[in-house]
Amino acid sequence: MESTQQLPGLLTAFGGRREEEPAWLRDLRQQARDRFESVGFPSSKLEEWKNTSVAAIASTDYAPAPAGGSAAFAGHPALDFCARRLVFVDGRLDTELSTGLGDRDGVWVGTLAQARDQQAQLTESLLARRVAPESQPFAALNTALFDDATVIRAHGAAAEPIHVLHLASRTEQPAASFPRLLVQVDAQAELKLVESFFGAEGAEGLTCSVCEIDVADNAGLEHVRLQFESGNAHHVGNAHATVARSGRYACHAFDFGAKLARVDSTAKLNGEGSNCLLNCLYLVSDKQHVDNHTTLDHAMPHGDSREVYKGILADNARAVFNGRIRVQLDAQKTDAKQSNPNLLMTEGALVHTRPQLEIYADDVKCTHGATIGELDAEAMFYLQSRGIGSTEARNMLVRGFAAELLDQVPVESVRQFLEEAFGRRLDAIRTA
Repeated sequence: MESTQQLPGLLTAFGGRREEEPAWLRDLRQQARDRFESVGFPSSKLEEWKNTSVAAIASTDYAPAPAGGSAAFAGHPALDFCARRLVFVDGRLDTELSTGLGDRDGVWVGTLAQARDQQAQLTESLLARRVAPESQPFAALNTALFDDATVIRAHGAAAEPIHVLHLASRTEQPAASFPRLLVQVDAQAELKLVESFFGAEGAEGLTCSVCEIDVADNAGLEHVRLQFESGNAHHVGNAHATVARSGRYACHAFDFGAKLARVDSTAKLNGEGSNCLLNCLYLVSDKQHVDNHTTLDHAMPHGDSREVYKGILADNARAVFNGRIRVQLDAQKTDAKQSNPNLLMTEGALVHTRPQLEIYADDVKCTHGATIGELDAEAMFYLQSRGIGSTEARNMLVRGFAAELLDQVPVESVRQFLEEAFGRRLDAIRTA
C-alpha cells in the first residue's frame, strides 16, 4: 500500500460521531472504516493502480474546509445549468444557492436526513449496496466519512433536468470532501441528471465521490458528469449503475480538470433487453493525469451497450484507460462495442490503454479497440493550403474529433458551456 502516514489524521478530522444516524448506517460506516484502515491507500504495485500513483493523496494532511466559501462562487456559470439544483460548497449543502428540493414534476429530491424520513426504504436498499467498500478503497473512505448525501427518486417523466453541483473553494490547508449521490429511477420513469464538480482557481484538495444508481424496468436515465476541478486538486470517483429489464442508462462524462483524476465506472445490465451508453471525453495538458476504469457487465440476454472514451492530450499529460466488457453465461444475444481513440498533440503526452473482453456466452456480438495517434498531416496540409492558419486548422480537426461526444449532451445549457470551455482549453494549448 501507499504511505498511510496521514490516515489517522484523516479519519479523525472527518470521522466524527453521528449519533442521530440509524444503527444500519453506523454499522456500514464502521465496516467501511475498518476496511480502509486495514488496506490503506491503493498501491501502484496493484494491477488496477499500476499506472496511477496516489502517493500525493496519501501524504497530504487534509482538513474540513471552513464554512463561508459560497461568496467566491457568486455568478458561477454552472449555477445557470438547470433551474432545479442542489449546490454543495466544500461538502456542505448551500440552501441559498439550491432550488427545488422536495417532490415535484415526478421527481423527489432531498438530502440524506430528509430521505431517511421520507424515502427510508430507498436509502437503506441503495446506500453502499452497489459500490462495494470491500473492493474499492476510496469507496470505503467515502462511506466512512461522507457527511451528507443527495438522494433522488424519479417516479414520473421529469420535464426538467436536475443538477447536483459541487464547488470547492481555495483554503489555506488542503481540504477534502466526500460527495455521495443516490439515484433511483422507478419503472416507466425518465430523468436527466447533471452531476458536476468545479473548483476555485488554485484550490488544493481532494474530492472523493461515490454515485449509486438504480434504473428500473422500462425506465431511462441520462446522466451528465462534469469534472472541472482546479489544476492543483485531486479527484477520485466511483460510480455504479444497475439497469433492469428494458431499462436505459446513458452517461456522458467530461474530464477537463484536476491534477490527478481517477474515476471507476461500472454498469450492470441486470435485466433482459437493457441498454447502456458510456461516453467520455478527456482533455488534459501540462502535467495532468486522468485515469478511467470501466466495467460493463452483461448479466442477461439481449443487452446492448456502447462505450466511447476519447482522449486529447498535450504537453506532458498522462491518460489511463482500462475498459472491461464482461458477458456472463446467461447473457446470450449481447451486442457490445467499446472504443478508446486518443489524440496526442505533443511528443511528451502518453496514454496507457487496455480494452478487455471477458465473454462466457457463445451467441454474442462484441468488439473493442483502441488507437493512439497524432493529427492527420494530410488533413492539416489540405486546410493550410486553403489559407487556414496552422492553429486554426489544428483546432478544426480537434473539434471534429470531439464533436461526436459533445453533440450528444442532452441538456442544451450544459452542451453550450462544454463547447465554449472546450474551445478555451484548446486555444490555450501550444503545440509548436
